[in-house]
Amino acid sequence: MKREQITVPLILIVLWQGLSLTRVIPSYKLPSPFEIVLGFKDLLIVGVPPGHLLHHHVLLSLYRVFLGYAIASLLAIPLGYLWDGRLSS
Repeated sequence: MKREQITVPLILIVLWQGLSLTRVIPSYKLPSPFEIVLGFKDLLIVGVPPGHLLHHHVLLSLYRVFLGYAIASLLAIPLGYLWDGRLSS
């Protein structure tokens, strides 16, 4: 494995952790890599709360991602056509 294949992702993760520690990126918007690892550890050790199933969380996350892309595309495509029309006139 080439050294660059490890170095670039490692630098990005360290930068992300640094931005999270200095609170440039709030943890409610994007948790730090350390918080993600701790959350995953808790999920493995404690499990999901009673009455909650893991696949429901996964489906909810996928729904949110899909909804975000759908809203973005519904706004971006018409705005792109409007913007293109203004520039070409």
